[in-house]
Order: sequence, then structure tokens, then C-alpha cells
Amino acid sequence: MKGGRPLFLGDGKVEDLNSLSAALRMAGAGELEAWVHGYLLSAGRNPAFSEGLRREKRYYLGPMEMELEGLERCCGPEPEMEYRVDAAGFEAHVAELQRAVLAGAGLRALIANYHAGEFVLNDGNHRLEALRRLGIRRGWVVVWVSSEQDRQAFLSQYGGRPHPGREEHGLSV
Repeated sequence: MKGGRPLFLGDGKVEDLNSLSAALRMAGAGELEAWVHGYLLSAGRNPAFSEGLRREKRYYLGPMEMELEGLERCCGPEPEMEYRVDAAGFEAHVAELQRAVLAGAGLRALIANYHAGEFVLNDGNHRLEALRRLGIRRGWVVVWVSSEQDRQAFLSQYGGRPHPGREEHGLSV
């Protein structure tokens, strides 16, 4: 399976672990944290981010469809980006994603941190830019927070049900 690990659904059915439907299914089973790490360790190709998330308790919310306007990229060719990348490579990947969206492909959920009322996109910077350039204003996002205070603030403002590891079950959409 290209870029992903299989998720066995029973009855001989297999689904790409890195798909939005797998994220929704795993969130519904109280396993959103497992989806996040499975994705980051495979198609997301970001083991350092996965390792950093595991260092302390995190609360995972979603996936939920959200306005993309408030998400701030942390990766790109711009001088202010925390993680600078080659402009030509960034533009080529964004263009490839735009073509995929226009051809009807679904994109994986973005992963963003919510802290003190602000969002920082941690995974999906190319996808976010592709969606913005296409004029798409809403997208699927998995949100993570590190504190009960941020969790409560997020839930108060945006709603949804939390998925703190394996402690709570339910689906936020």
C-alpha cells in the first residue's frame, strides 16, 4: 500500500491507515492517538514529531472539519518559517497536491496544536497551502493540546469531544 500501513477492518477488508476515514474510525474507537503516531511514523515521515508528542500527556481532538483561516504554517520557504524548506521543492509539492485535489483525491487530516487561543500547524503545511490556493476554506484537522486548560478552552470555543489517548471514547466531527 503506497505510503501507508494497512488497517485490517475484518471480513478481509483493508484500509490505508493514513486515510481520513481511518482517522475517523480510530477516533470513534478511542484510538486517535494511535492514528496520529501510526501516520507520523509512516506516510507522515515525521518520527521526531511523534517522539516529541509522546514525551508528555496530550489531548487529541477530532478529526473535525474546521475553518483553515486560523491555521498558521510552520514550514515553508518564507524567512519567518520555523522549518524552512527549498522554495522550488515546496512549490512543486503544493502544485502536485492541488492537481490531486482537483482530480478528486481526498487529503489526509492536518495536525495542529492549539495553545493559548492560537493554532500552529505541525503536519500538513503543503496540504494547507494547496487548499488555500484552491480557495478551499474548510478542511479536516486533528487538534492536539498539552494542558487541561487548553483542552477546555478549545472545547468551549469550538466544541467536539476530546480523545486523550485511550481514556475517553467518542467521535468529534
